[in-house]
Amino acid sequence: MNNYLLSYNPYGFTPTEGQLLNHVKVNRFIVQYYQPFIGTYVLKSEQTAVVVTESLKGLFEQSPFMVTQLFSHLTGGTMPQEIWHWINHGYMPAPPPQAPPPPHENFLGGLLGALKKDGN
Repeated sequence: MNNYLLSYNPYGFTPTEGQLLNHVKVNRFIVQYYQPFIGTYVLKSEQTAVVVTESLKGLFEQSPFMVTQLFSHLTGGTMPQEIWHWINHGYMPAPPPQAPPPPHENFLGGLLGALKKDGN
């Protein structure tokens, strides 16, 4: 799976953020995507950068944009660890299991709780 960085001017006239998001969602050449901040998408595709770029050209019309391939060993930054895992491995790691919520402050378990229920 190839990783690409799509960079564009979010203040241009076309496309709007909603139009671009819809196009990325239904684009047959884009398998997964992540938008870390406005003006940037990280895209995953089995296709070449040329194919991905061509699939976006009509949407951007005359607005400038760039698609470049990302190589994780040549990329750095302060993205969340889950995103680096996704870039490197193609999936988000499972979140750690949630701990059960703490008992209610008036909760008494065990023998003491049973005695309190009985009114003793």
